[in-house]
Amino acid sequence: MDEILRIENLQKHFVKKSIFRSQASIVKAIDDISFSVRKGEVFVLAGESGSGKSTIAKLILRSIQPDSGKIIFENEEIKDDAKSLKKIRMQCQMVHQDPYDSINPRMKVFDIISEPLEIHKLGSKEERKNRVIEVLKEVRLGELPVLCPFPD
Repeated sequence: MDEILRIENLQKHFVKKSIFRSQASIVKAIDDISFSVRKGEVFVLAGESGSGKSTIAKLILRSIQPDSGKIIFENEEIKDDAKSLKKIRMQCQMVHQDPYDSINPRMKVFDIISEPLEIHKLGSKEERKNRVIEVLKEVRLGELPVLCPFPD
């Protein structure tokens, strides 16, 4: 299998300032981690609260900048340039554990699935609609009309 994501020696430290101390302290959020994910592989990043899971995801998507290390996606190092960022952000996203952080409960499933296609301007309106229907059928939700009202 081909490697799609490789993290090499990733590091992120934060400065923690205190109003009670004269000196700031350093929090080693991510300290020299490395791992890889292969195409078709299921990868789970699990750990206790405050262990750095969200920080790792933010670093991979370059929402925050690493202090050091490399993020390699599909054999290209992701740097802080528009081309790199567009490539990884179109194909990866963070999914939070709390569904109310991840999914707007007022949106229909169809709209949630089609939103990234609209944001990235992928296909025509009709093509996006057909792609969402296809995805819903793959997960056996395609027959539920309440999910896809399609008001035109």
